[in-house]
Amino acid sequence: MKNKIGNPPVLITLPHHTFHGGVGNIYKTIEWQKEDKITYFYSTKEKKSGDIGFILLMLFRFILKIQKNRIVHLNPSLNPKAIIRDGLLLLLAKIFKKKIIVFFHGWDDNFQDIIANNKLYKRLFRTVINQVSSNAK
Repeated sequence: MKNKIGNPPVLITLPHHTFHGGVGNIYKTIEWQKEDKITYFYSTKEKKSGDIGFILLMLFRFILKIQKNRIVHLNPSLNPKAIIRDGLLLLLAKIFKKKIIVFFHGWDDNFQDIIANNKLYKRLFRTVINQVSSNAK
């Protein structure tokens, strides 16, 4: 099913396809690339690096990509880097009035404790996660 302008309704964020493990392996195994109902967005680089230029370009590409979709499916781990990256993507999706699904893959118990025991982190996490249409862990 495509939306009014003929674009796939769902955008799924993934790590770069060269990464091994977790989310990438799930989507490689399923091979949903052939479906016309889904588009993919790589939210990481081929090599692990978080330089500001890549981050700004990634956010710009995401804004362009979500214009064509109704639903954004984020796949973060519960760790600081993923939460910041996907938190920014979530807020952008919300600004553009997209439905948002978050599925947590992987868990950093220490980061969970930081969120649970720090008022600022807890408030930020709740503020961001309350923007989600649906979440799973």
